[in-house]
Amino acid sequence: MKHMAKGKFRAIGRVSLALALSLGLIMAVFMATPALASNPAPVWQSADQQTNSGTSASGSVAKPTNLAAGDLVILIVVTQNSNGNSNPGITPPANFTLIRSAHDTSSTRRPEVLAYWKIATASEPASYSFTVGHSNPQWKAIAGRVTGYDTNSPIGNSSGSTSGSSTVTSLAIAGITTSADNVLLVGAVAARGYSSSGPTNFVKPASMIGLWAMNGTGTGSSGQPGTGGGEEVFATAGATGTRTFTWTNSARAAGLMFEILPVAAVTQITGQTHEVNCATLAGVNVTLYQGAVAIANTVSDGTGNYTLAVPALGDYNVTASKAGFNSETQAISVTEAITYTLDFVGDHGLVPNAPDLSYVLACINLWQFGTPPCQLGLSKMLAVINAWEFPSD
Repeated sequence: MKHMAKGKFRAIGRVSLALALSLGLIMAVFMATPALASNPAPVWQSADQQTNSGTSASGSVAKPTNLAAGDLVILIVVTQNSNGNSNPGITPPANFTLIRSAHDTSSTRRPEVLAYWKIATASEPASYSFTVGHSNPQWKAIAGRVTGYDTNSPIGNSSGSTSGSSTVTSLAIAGITTSADNVLLVGAVAARGYSSSGPTNFVKPASMIGLWAMNGTGTGSSGQPGTGGGEEVFATAGATGTRTFTWTNSARAAGLMFEILPVAAVTQITGQTHEVNCATLAGVNVTLYQGAVAIANTVSDGTGNYTLAVPALGDYNVTASKAGFNSETQAISVTEAITYTLDFVGDHGLVPNAPDLSYVLACINLWQFGTPPCQLGLSKMLAVINAWEFPSD
């Protein structure tokens, strides 16, 4: 009886093949297609920013409002005087990391601007305390809250500039080369009054959004420093060029700029696993290979979805396997940090080791009349027929 069924099937197959060729059916070929990953820039929550000023060696500034565990805290401190050497002029609050200190080292009668960062915990203090380590401790401080940053590596490159002994009404802060797309540039300047009035009316660089502008008072060691700050989303990785702050009344100045990095670009492969008859196939082992070496592995979920993390750019093979089915392998070239889609469906669907006749007939229908992504090509159809004629365990 089985031989008769096979004979009938072969006759049907010959007719079907002739019909397919006469109609000029086109076999579908499915390839991996990349979809751009979204990487928005970090956000400085300006409404939550806090500032303070003082004349004591013991300084503090309130923590940003709405601060939550995992937020990035940026602390900016400017002082009227500096140590006159390469060492930072303050002792920062606990657990803060120095980003950069900018000051002229030729004299203590030079302003200094310092930037620090930390990742907030669930038990942040109400304020952040620091110590100014030199005489005439005139200072101002700013505490900001940033969201949407790279928690593994929040801060990238930085730069600093000073006017040295010159008194100026503007300072161009040296540019940096940004490390990624969509970084958040932050710039800050400190100015020490030299004429009869302190520096006032700070204006941020044209490309930046102003974050703070705090006037200075008086001159020399007894005066209060003035400061201005700004932010800017720098969309494409590369050289930023300088950023220039300006103000009224001549002053000695120091400035710095740094980048806050966005959430890191994720390079991954996602897709779905199906049988060759287009039915969803759950519990499929999906393995990423580079050459003969297995790099990563996962199992598709109950709806056939899978995700594989890709550690580096390069050429890979992705293999889908499950007991009772023949394995399928597809090649993929990962050329940028994006999310790729690679489905195991249609011509890349998994063929059972021992399909029955009804399964084969269903696949014939997909070969003749199927539409993407379930349409089958002739070679895949023949693989199904071969599995039916020569079943394996």
